[in-house]
Amino acid sequence: MWLEVQNNRTRLIRGTDDEIEFLADYLAFEDNKGRFKRKSKSRREQKAQMFNIFDNSFPTGLLPLVRKAATRAEYQVQIKDVRVVPCLADWTEDIDWLDAIVPEGEDPYQLPAVQRAIERKRGILKLATGGGKTECAAAIATVLRCKWLFVAHRMNLAVQAGERFKKRTGEAFGIVGEGQWNIRRFTCATFQTLLARFKTPECQKLLRETEGVIFDESHVVGAESFWPIAQSMKNAYYRFGLSGTPLNRGDQRSALNVAAIGPVIYELKAGALIEKGVLSKATIRFSPLFQPVRAKTWSGVKGEAIIRSKKRNQLLLSLAKKATKPGFLFIDEINHGQMLVQQLQMAGISAELVWGKLTTPERNAAKRRLEHGDIDLIVCNVVFQEGIDVPSLRSVIVGCGGKSVIAALQRVGRGTRKDRDEEGNILKDTFEVWDIFDKGDEWLEKHSKERMSAYLREGYQTIMEQPKVNV
Repeated sequence: MWLEVQNNRTRLIRGTDDEIEFLADYLAFEDNKGRFKRKSKSRREQKAQMFNIFDNSFPTGLLPLVRKAATRAEYQVQIKDVRVVPCLADWTEDIDWLDAIVPEGEDPYQLPAVQRAIERKRGILKLATGGGKTECAAAIATVLRCKWLFVAHRMNLAVQAGERFKKRTGEAFGIVGEGQWNIRRFTCATFQTLLARFKTPECQKLLRETEGVIFDESHVVGAESFWPIAQSMKNAYYRFGLSGTPLNRGDQRSALNVAAIGPVIYELKAGALIEKGVLSKATIRFSPLFQPVRAKTWSGVKGEAIIRSKKRNQLLLSLAKKATKPGFLFIDEINHGQMLVQQLQMAGISAELVWGKLTTPERNAAKRRLEHGDIDLIVCNVVFQEGIDVPSLRSVIVGCGGKSVIAALQRVGRGTRKDRDEEGNILKDTFEVWDIFDKGDEWLEKHSKERMSAYLREGYQTIMEQPKVNV
């Protein structure tokens, strides 16, 4: 088969019917969102189909996987690469600041990650939270001096990346979001702003002129609304994703992450970074809790066994008393958070609720009060699950349960960064995570097992213990 490679799509320009059938079969995957499904009685066409039968093309991010699979199936693959290389790597640029957090005597890992990215041209860097993903992004954009777009799904993440780039290079960065449209060689944007202004001339111009793109927390690329943005940068030759959990979506759409960017080309788990002395050693402690549940629907189970459960909330209160302060207590529902804050305060634990409706200044003020010791705990939801840096954080309590691998690892990542004083002395190199292993309901027990498996796969010490309190 002959494949013509472009930045977005790769097209079969010469192939047999058997080779077309192979591509159609190989490039089909489960997708419960159904964006790419075709209505057909065929088992294959009931799946999401990444091979376009009308022009015989597929997303270029899948090309490395297609070549390997075709070779295994004994098909010969010839490549015609028609992409235009916008710039070549300039290794004389100063990136000596890479691996500054690696203790003396340990092997570097950020420079090898950057070298691998530039060698492979596109792909995903799988680095655990605290591993320096934005450092790698800044280095890539320094060595490859073309027009870059850094895309995040939260404004604070986009701004943080821009500020890191400016700190390392001295070069100003552009920003797209929250009413700003300032384009520079390295521009940081949010998916939401790009989507809202997608059809405008200025947005189309930005996407058209982008020569390199970096997706932060790249697992979100598979979302229904974000996929069109990823497929609109037809001149983006260099494409990279940054994520500690790139292939852990719960809706089978991780394949779209690979399709838009490429496969994982570099990986370093939290356990390896702990061994290197880069991250604090996290210990996850599960407290088992059995509750007979009467509800038959998931919303009913969640309300009965998580939000309104006196037994479970009492256990959370006991864990909050044991946990080293300061800490985060994660919940999903605002009424659950309000209830827990009241109970914590009655127990003598100073706590505040941080929720999505609070402004960014209000959230930052609560974070400062936690860091200064004015409060012991912040009860929070997803708004503090990512993009928030509190090196002094000593513990996380998981009060919301849930099955999401991404959410589970992001919560742990909030406290794994080492805490140092102004002279660089380490103030914290261990970290606590308190979770509940729910039993008595099939959903809850399955979710608990999935969180535990996620912790173990990432290399965290994980312990099942019986709490020494009456619940």
